[in-house]
Amino acid sequence: MTEEHFQPARWARWTGALYLITVLAAPFSLFYVPSQTVVRGNAAATAEKMLAHETLYRSGLVVGMISVIVFLVVAVMLYRLFRPVDRHLARLMVIGVALQIPIDIVLNTFGITSLMVVKGELLLELPLEQRQSIAMLLLKLSAYGTQLLELLWGLWLLPLGTLIIRSTFLPRWLGYFLWLNGIAYVIMSLLFLIHAPWQSVVQPFLFPFFFGELVFMLWLVIKGVNKNATVFFPELSITTTRKN
Repeated sequence: MTEEHFQPARWARWTGALYLITVLAAPFSLFYVPSQTVVRGNAAATAEKMLAHETLYRSGLVVGMISVIVFLVVAVMLYRLFRPVDRHLARLMVIGVALQIPIDIVLNTFGITSLMVVKGELLLELPLEQRQSIAMLLLKLSAYGTQLLELLWGLWLLPLGTLIIRSTFLPRWLGYFLWLNGIAYVIMSLLFLIHAPWQSVVQPFLFPFFFGELVFMLWLVIKGVNKNATVFFPELSITTTRKN
């Protein structure tokens, strides 16, 4: 797409729509699937539920991986939108997302390996109880890794929020809201490292801030960018002049 034919409003809406898809898919793989396949503290019951709901379990892994890929596409699209505001900050934002990809792949590897162990496709020489315990350990590693991944979920929102604040085509309060959202993720991740029980104490106070991303993507889908986009996209004013 050439600079002259780039349409920020349409681009923003498509970006917001893809962003929304990744966020709506996240609860399925992060919360619903584990609730149906994992029994906390009971390796044998967990193994039974994983085998009974194998298709659901695998679909959670697939949805998770697809969401990661789409999320990277969203980051690149956001880079294109905010590049005129600050190219370096926009690159930093994309790097923050790209760093999450290999971690997500490793966590999904733990997940599929756990299923293979439960099915007896790996470590068949070990007793059933040991295989079940190893499978549960892999699931816990995946869950703990997700807690640490929250740190990157938060850090990439800081340059994005700054870009919104510096731009004139989106409301500044959206940027501040994303700052709070990012800081909330960082706090929760650090609390997991420092003293995990504190998370349940702090989370109710941080909960409203976790809606920052949802509000931002809905704004992109519904409102797009305003007329001040011509400040950063001069080609828009040129195109408008030609039409007139």
